[in-house]
Order: sequence, then C-alpha cells, then structure tokens
Amino acid sequence: MVEKILKERKYKSSLSKKLLEDCLKLYSEGFQSLTTSLKYLKARKFQKAREGFLDKRTGPTLCELEFNGDNQQISPVKKENYVLEDMIDIPHMINTITHRQ
Repeated sequence: MVEKILKERKYKSSLSKKLLEDCLKLYSEGFQSLTTSLKYLKARKFQKAREGFLDKRTGPTLCELEFNGDNQQISPVKKENYVLEDMIDIPHMINTITHRQ
C-alpha cells in the first residue's frame, strides 16, 4: 500500500512523502524479523519468537505516531497499520497463551 502511494505520488506534501518512506523502511525491516519469529515459533523456540513479535509490533505503531505528531499530517495507511498490528498480535498471543515459560 505504501509503495503504491509513493509510486503513484498520491501523498499530499513532501512531509507526507518522507513519513511514508520512513514507514516503508519500518515495514521492510519488520518483515524479515516477523518471518524469523514465525520460524522460531515453528521450531518451538518460544522465547525467541515472543521477543521477535514484540519487536515488530512497534513498526506500525511508530509509523502511525509519526503522522499523528505535531506535524498535523493525516496517515493514509491508518487502517493498514491496525490490520498489520493485528496480524502480528495473533501469532504472538497464541504463542504467549499456549507456551507460557
């Protein structure tokens, strides 16, 4: 979604463009770590999986906070950030509930 907005130049200002680029970087960094966390979960390395899930939940949150700060920008990916947080929370909660250590 963010790549599409940037590619089609559907942002409202140069500040919005910079914030979207920051979000894209956060998402890219988080994707690899989320994949690794899921592998840890499958390998039954529950503590490592838990740490990875907690780390990666911050990406969508930071993205949203950058838009909602003092800069008065409206996030065009607010809904997507909430969905992404939920997608990270689901395996994290399953891991936490079923494998308390």
